[in-house]
Formats: sequence, structure tokens, C-alpha cells
Amino acid sequence: MDEPQGDGPDRLRSEVEQVQDPRWMSLSRQVRERIDENLRRGWVIQAAVLLRSHEGLDPRPGLHEAQDMLVERSARLRAEGLAEPEKPQVEVDHAAPEHRG
Repeated sequence: MDEPQGDGPDRLRSEVEQVQDPRWMSLSRQVRERIDENLRRGWVIQAAVLLRSHEGLDPRPGLHEAQDMLVERSARLRAEGLAEPEKPQVEVDHAAPEHRG
């Protein structure tokens, strides 16, 4: 199997595919689609609740394990262009005086 060269999108896609949790495919297609939609909307808590409540996963993933699975899935969606890139976190300077005008 040929390994993608460089740091481009093909390499990222290949790395994400290797990381994908195999239990993801044990979920029904409908549940996977609902989780993906929640992730695309930024509704991570709803996605985690859905993932953890699915009866097809045995044992049921704990919170941290579910979070890891959803982080991996979100990365895969972004790599495939199916979700918006992560927005950079904005730092707020709480020491700056408030301007009201």
C-alpha cells in the first residue's frame, strides 16, 4: 500500500482513517448519521448522549472514551470537507477596561 507523501490533505485524510475507532461501524447507519449531524452543528453533548445510549456498543463507552471517539469522528468529517474547520479559540482580556459608547 502506498503511503501518502508530504503534509497535504491526502496525508491528513490517511492519518485520520487510521485512527477511526472500529466500533464506529458497529453503530447503525441512522445513528452514525444523527451523530454526524450533531457534530456538524457543534452539538457535541447531544452527540455524546446519542453515542453512549446506543445499545449496539458493548461495553458502553465511558464519557472520556465517547469524547475520544467523537473527537476522532469530528476530525474525519473535517478532513473529508463534511464539517467546518475548527474555529480558533478567542482569548478575552478580562483586565481591559470595558468601553461603552
